[in-house]
Amino acid sequence: CPTSLLHCCTPSHLSSDQTVRMKTSASSLAAVWLAMGWSCQGQEQEFDLELCRNRESHWRSNQHDYIFSGLLKQFRGRDKLEQYSWSKAREFCRRRCMDLVSLESEWEARLLARKMKKFGATSVWTSGHICDHSVTERCYTDEAIQPRIVRGWFWTGSTSILPPTNSTPPGWSRNPWGTTGAITLSKQQTDPDAVKVPQPDNAEEVLKLEKGEEEGCLAVGRDR
Repeated sequence: CPTSLLHCCTPSHLSSDQTVRMKTSASSLAAVWLAMGWSCQGQEQEFDLELCRNRESHWRSNQHDYIFSGLLKQFRGRDKLEQYSWSKAREFCRRRCMDLVSLESEWEARLLARKMKKFGATSVWTSGHICDHSVTERCYTDEAIQPRIVRGWFWTGSTSILPPTNSTPPGWSRNPWGTTGAITLSKQQTDPDAVKVPQPDNAEEVLKLEKGEEEGCLAVGRDR
C-alpha cells in the first residue's frame, strides 16, 4: 500500500459475548480474522505502555479518542505532513493502544471528512483491509466473499465486515465509495465519454502503477 496520513482511534474492545455473536452472525471468515490476530485487542507486545499513558488526544467523540498525525508534537514545524505506509500507520496507532479509524457509521465518516477539511488533509488511512494472503488462503476460495473486491473488505480495528462495495450500507444515506478513480481517468484520456469505474478499482494492479500490486488497504480521500 502507498503512503498517507493517519487517524488513530481508541477501539471498542470486544467482550467474549460480542466475539461469539460475530463468529456466528458474520461470514465464516470472521472467526479466521480473529484467530489471525486482526482483532482490535491484538497482540500484547504491540503496545508501549508509556506511549499509551501519555498519548495525545486531538478530539473525542462517542467515547473514542482520536489522534491526527498532522497535529502531533513530534511532527510540528515540518514543511509537509508526515506520511506512513498502511502497516507503519497501524503500528503507530497500536503502540498507543489505539488503531486506525474504522468508519462503521455515516456520522463518523462525516466527522472524519470535517476534520480532514479543517486540517488540510487530502487523504488518511483507515483500518480497512481486503482479505488476502496476509489473512488466510481461504480468502480466495470462500464463496461468501467473492468477488473479494466487492465482498472481501473488513475493518482490522474491529474485525467487522464491510457491506458489499456496490451497495449502500444499512443506515447510510448513500454508498460511501468514490464514483471514479485512476482507471476512469486513464480511459477518459482516449475516450472522454468512457463510463466511470467506481472505487475500489484496484488501479495500482490493473494499470501497473507504483509497485503494480493489489490495492489492499483502504484510505479516505477528500473531494477536491
